[in-house]
Amino acid sequence: MTAKWYGTGIVMICVTGISVACADSVMGPANDHFELAFTRSDRGSFASDLYVSRADGSHATRLTTNAYAATARWSPDGTQIAFVTNTQYTVIELINADGTGRHVLTSGAAAAWSPDGSRIGFTGFIEILFPGGGGKLTKVTMLYRINADGSNQIRIAPDSAYNSMGSWSPDGTRIVFTRFIQAAGNDEIFVMGAEGTNLVPLTANGTRNSHPAWSPAGAKIAFVGWQDPHYSIYTMNPDGSGLTRLTSGTADDMCPAWSPDGSRIAFTSNRDGFYQTYLMNADGSGQVRIKSDFSDTCPSWKAP
Repeated sequence: MTAKWYGTGIVMICVTGISVACADSVMGPANDHFELAFTRSDRGSFASDLYVSRADGSHATRLTTNAYAATARWSPDGTQIAFVTNTQYTVIELINADGTGRHVLTSGAAAAWSPDGSRIGFTGFIEILFPGGGGKLTKVTMLYRINADGSNQIRIAPDSAYNSMGSWSPDGTRIVFTRFIQAAGNDEIFVMGAEGTNLVPLTANGTRNSHPAWSPAGAKIAFVGWQDPHYSIYTMNPDGSGLTRLTSGTADDMCPAWSPDGSRIAFTSNRDGFYQTYLMNADGSGQVRIKSDFSDTCPSWKAP
């Protein structure tokens, strides 16, 4: 599986009643109102940085410089953001919501906070020797868990070579993630206990699925599925039933992120020519764009 890195950005206009920001701001008295974390870059550039803004896109504020940042994730208490940087190698970093205290947590990608904020699940990279591989080491992806202070890193779900972290269930007992099925050549969504037990497949549709995200109340899982020739956003019940497509499949729609009350989903789409942030209701209605002169990707919604 090859990771794609997209950058992001935001400008202020008014779209279908949604007021959106027109310029970057600096940190000020309104910083406690920031709701979205995301990454931004100039269109066509991979030099993306971490930003925060209000849910309408206003007061966009830059937290990093030349970080090659991706996949921002707010901590449950809203005090920190986990994000991935990819300069010399791929690492997970933490930063305070005001831009201070930036530091590397561990090597890996796709960080996901546990609901209580004490742990972070992530995708880790290791090299293994496959039987019949001619003695060559192959880089594979496994699921790991680490305490938020950087201690006690352990591997979970070690029984397959290609896994990618999704999110925790709201009660913290389960993890939903993506697994590449080598024999079929497909990416499918699985769920398991937080300790790596009781593995259950949720999809088996022979296509490419990714980015599973549990809703705040636990009733739905949003994810990205391949709708030839594009990616669409779907929801399903936690047992894999009730599959519903929310976006049209006329562009690449990715990175679904639930609002704290579960009523809306923020996501990334290139339907207007380049990647930007969109909002929609949880049933797929009311899709609107937070317009930008840049590229916006993979938003994360801050809990109230």
